[in-house]
Amino acid sequence: MKYFQRIRIEWMTIILAAVFLIQNLILDERFGFVPVLSISLLAFLGLLVGFLGNTITVAVFSMMVMSTGAFLLYYTPIIMPRLEKIYLIIVIPIFAVLGLIAKNSVLFNQRTNTFQPRMRHYLTTLDETTGLYNVY
Repeated sequence: MKYFQRIRIEWMTIILAAVFLIQNLILDERFGFVPVLSISLLAFLGLLVGFLGNTITVAVFSMMVMSTGAFLLYYTPIIMPRLEKIYLIIVIPIFAVLGLIAKNSVLFNQRTNTFQPRMRHYLTTLDETTGLYNVY
């Protein structure tokens, strides 16, 4: 997990966008527009939970989603391909974990920059209105 914290936010955004794009490209050929749209919304919900939550929140939410999804998709008569059922169950936890890793990476970089004396001096003497280096 320490390695994931050191990834820069630009790379993490590129990784998230690539995973999302690959998911949509693979699923669009296999299922069609409407299931891909619903899976994309579920992925966005997972990212939102990952960005706004902490580790405990993501773990509890993922367990609730997976248990509820498994119950609804396997014990009620819903006719859909087996792989789509499995993916619908795990899409939210996957993207929630990716969002949590991205958020922790940003917070780690923020904490690292804040505690460096030179960066702290730069941030305290920065003029908010003009963006110039020195307030004076």
